Amino acid sequence: MLDPLGCKNDRQQRNNGRAALLVQVDVLGQEAAALGKSQDLSESGIFVRTTETLEPLTEVVLRFALPIAPEAVCIQTHGVVARALPGVYMAIVFMNLPEEHRRAIERYVKATSA
Repeated sequence: MLDPLGCKNDRQQRNNGRAALLVQVDVLGQEAAALGKSQDLSESGIFVRTTETLEPLTEVVLRFALPIAPEAVCIQTHGVVARALPGVYMAIVFMNLPEEHRRAIERYVKATSA
């Protein structure tokens, strides 16, 4: 079932393969920005630990490097904050993830989960 933003619900998102990922993530909102460290990643979104959390349903632009051979892939995409614990973390759902980035994330998840 899709939510009003067209995002998958939590159960559907959890069905996507996830992989641990520890990289810096820049999160840019319309009126605020946050800098954090990712904890895990899937094709549907990313979990970011940060003291600078944004409100759920905030639309954001994300930037992070995906360390995949032969060289890192720079990911920049839109997302929506799905959940946040103020001062601790944000769970962000990707929106309109470019296909080449989706494939890179899929490769990364498969490579690190094997």
